[in-house]
Amino acid sequence: MDRARSFGTVATTYAAVRPTYPVEAVQWALFDAKAPKRVVDLGAGTGKLTSIVAGLGHDVLAVDPDEAMLATLSVRCAQAVVGSAEEIPLPDNAADAVIGGQSYHWFDHALSTPEIARVLKPKGTVAWLWNERDERVAWVADLGRIMRSEDAGAQVLDEPGHFSHFERLDFPHEQRMDVESLVALAASRSYVIMATPEQRVATLDGVRELAATHPDLKGRTEFDLPYRTAVFRAKLRN
Repeated sequence: MDRARSFGTVATTYAAVRPTYPVEAVQWALFDAKAPKRVVDLGAGTGKLTSIVAGLGHDVLAVDPDEAMLATLSVRCAQAVVGSAEEIPLPDNAADAVIGGQSYHWFDHALSTPEIARVLKPKGTVAWLWNERDERVAWVADLGRIMRSEDAGAQVLDEPGHFSHFERLDFPHEQRMDVESLVALAASRSYVIMATPEQRVATLDGVRELAATHPDLKGRTEFDLPYRTAVFRAKLRN
């Protein structure tokens, strides 16, 4: 099992504890579109981003290679289909926008970039979103060290042959947590899923110890986990 397809084993946990996205971040990602668009959510997973896009009135196709992840997606006004960024199950010029949350770094960009351009209509747009823990906060930085975070993070390759008008904007974001949901969040990370049983137990025990002993968390039943949602957007080059 490779890391990109490891999440299906914890799909229910992923759906329950991973953060959603700020509505204003998704609006900006779609260039503040007022009229409904045909939007493809690549690497849709359990539909965290799909639900926001659909809630804004757009027609969404959720695409993911993992059937177990898509099985948890229950977003009204959205379709779900097994597929990948390298082989999108759509004809040419079929979408107004392609979007993805926490997924771009898993793609084979040499294959996915022209494939995304293929399915977009003229003047189509792309956007990629990441929820990044705000490790400027001391206990959040400690959490990252305990989980041995290895995420690629928010970075997008500039592909001048297909896209232009690259822009980035960050949005502050918080998720309400308790100790058990914080532990479950750690358990949903790919590098914890793929760890040895001994490493996994040590990591989750470390998260519990952090919650029990850190001055900012000790004795609290609930707390906010701060994020910064990074959004990159671009336009199809005509």
